[in-house]
Amino acid sequence: VVRVCTFAVALAAAGLAATGCQRDEAAAVTDPAAIVFRDDTDALIELRQPARRVVSLSPALTEVLFAVGCGEALVLRDGWSNHPEEALAVPRIDGFSPGAEAVIAARPDLVLASYPPDALRAALRSAGVAFAALSPTGLEGIATGIERVSLACGEPASGLQVAADFRADVAAVKAAVRGRGTPGVYFELDAGGGRPFTIGQGSIGAALLEAAGGRNVFEGGATAAFQVSAEAVLAARPQVVLLAYMTGPPAPDARPLVAGRPGWSSMPAFVSGRIAAVDGDLVSRPAPRLIAGLRTLAKLLHPTIKLPPARSAAATADRGRR
Repeated sequence: VVRVCTFAVALAAAGLAATGCQRDEAAAVTDPAAIVFRDDTDALIELRQPARRVVSLSPALTEVLFAVGCGEALVLRDGWSNHPEEALAVPRIDGFSPGAEAVIAARPDLVLASYPPDALRAALRSAGVAFAALSPTGLEGIATGIERVSLACGEPASGLQVAADFRADVAAVKAAVRGRGTPGVYFELDAGGGRPFTIGQGSIGAALLEAAGGRNVFEGGATAAFQVSAEAVLAARPQVVLLAYMTGPPAPDARPLVAGRPGWSSMPAFVSGRIAAVDGDLVSRPAPRLIAGLRTLAKLLHPTIKLPPARSAAATADRGRR
């Protein structure tokens, strides 16, 4: 049996290089319906035909499904999948500990997750259900993930376009902020009751900050997210603070939200009024809407920049959580 990566065929037709395909998988096409690709754990995913029943255990992957035109294939979602509005009509399952029985009962052709729990992974394997782990740590990985999801659900051309728009929008922001300096940014994921959570290496937030022309004041953190002391935040003397766990439109001056924190009144970001609240979904979910978050961050960090209109449709979509 010759494995066929139909994604490579779609890419070749579009004049692009194949990504996520092994050379032997893109070899002679003997079964045009076969779909083969590798997920972010390098596991080989094989589908006899495009997935028509999909379970998503990741809000980001749910957004990707709808963005590439595969929303109708979604039959079960995790409880955090709250966008787009159409997703709310789909039955949901606990996102922390999804039960294998409920997932299998949905009769999926494919299960998508960021990090499938080991027990669920084993149960799906025993039941013969395909699953893909897609958890990018960088912006290019998001674009590649969009392409993989669209391949799996039978909309490769749509995925190529969405991914191309995503890449173009990232490049446009990078070009706009180039040479404008890199202000030190404290990116707060959660207030943490006095020991807040922030971002480190390998996080989507870190990749977003870099693309937006900022410097993470805790860039030395070895993990994607970790707690820091209130004293460490003050010692870092950030020029900009992003409260990345709010909802709705961005608030460029969110000083009232942190005015009661000891010592913050003398922080450079507080003195200059550069403490902003942003919608957490738009700066943490590795999905097309991240472009809206990237553009917002770039303008907060570099208020005088001029950005061209976004190509990504998701960048102008409703930006509040639902």
